[in-house]
Amino acid sequence: MKRLKAIDIFRGLNLAIMVWVHLRDWWIINGPNSTLNIITSSFIDRSSGGMFMFISGISTFISYDNRIKKISETYTLQMLRNEYLFRALLILAIALVYNIFVAIRVMNPLIIWTWFMLLSIAVSLFMAWPLLKKSKSLRIILAIIIFFLNDFIFWLLAQYKNKPNFYGILYFVLYNTIELDPILAAFPFFLIGTVIGDLILEIFNMEDQKEKKQAVKKKILFPSLIIGIGLIVFTIIFIFPEFFQGKNFYWIYFSLGVCLIFMSVLLTLEAYGIFSTSKSYKFLFYYSYFSLTVYLSHNVLYFLFYGQMSEGHFWLFVTVAIILYVILLKFLYKKYGSSFSLKIQIGKLALGLSKELEKRKNRD
Repeated sequence: MKRLKAIDIFRGLNLAIMVWVHLRDWWIINGPNSTLNIITSSFIDRSSGGMFMFISGISTFISYDNRIKKISETYTLQMLRNEYLFRALLILAIALVYNIFVAIRVMNPLIIWTWFMLLSIAVSLFMAWPLLKKSKSLRIILAIIIFFLNDFIFWLLAQYKNKPNFYGILYFVLYNTIELDPILAAFPFFLIGTVIGDLILEIFNMEDQKEKKQAVKKKILFPSLIIGIGLIVFTIIFIFPEFFQGKNFYWIYFSLGVCLIFMSVLLTLEAYGIFSTSKSYKFLFYYSYFSLTVYLSHNVLYFLFYGQMSEGHFWLFVTVAIILYVILLKFLYKKYGSSFSLKIQIGKLALGLSKELEKRKNRD
């Protein structure tokens, strides 16, 4: 299956939003408490975290399926498993190093175990491995169970926050920090993403274009619109006041609704050939292709104008920053190809480690 522009647009926009959110918090005077933050955080911030996990689940399943098809005498199922787990380990290592740098910056060692996005993705990769070969129905059911179980576990453990006992430690492991992407809230997005990835492969490998268009509407667009709109309406009508409070998980319903609607619309447009000749997506392609590189490297911008800008000036400077980032990424792509894509380099390293492990086993 060819690379889908819908996936690049979704992931690229998600990364651009993430950069915008972080620069808003870093550059604006009194950023976390600014008017712009108050207006946008409940909707934009909380949607972006779920979107990141969701698209990671989609990409993971597509990558897994592509490798399954390559199984042969020289590339065994065991090598695939080892490659997958090495990749998860490498991302976990990067996540912990990232957290260590943040902990040093804020002088708080507890930040080393904080559910920033990379840590959530790494742990989700480990948790998802035994589930990738299970049915779509089972993965959906498990995601729903974990969604509701998360609320119950949080309610049970919240009273033990900062307590030096077993339950306090368990709260720390599962929910440090709740405003970010704790694993029990993030993993269901990843798991549902694998289901969408499964459906994408099923539909976009169809050769008959008419059949493909019908399938994407029936299996992705209509169910996603019904569920997605229902979740957003439910959030607005029934839990609207609490939705603006930082320390709860009501954002899950809104964010999942946004993910389902946005991705289903993009995939439908893809199936109908809307993106086939358009080049406008290229702006987001570079953010998608260099997603992990952008995630890590944009942190250097923290020091550039920290706490110095008015909200009016911010709009000008953030627009310039995002455009300059695209120009830089485009240059790197055209000049060096995948060399600066950390995501691709991690994949190559994981494959190399898997092959090396297999060689050692054969020698023994």
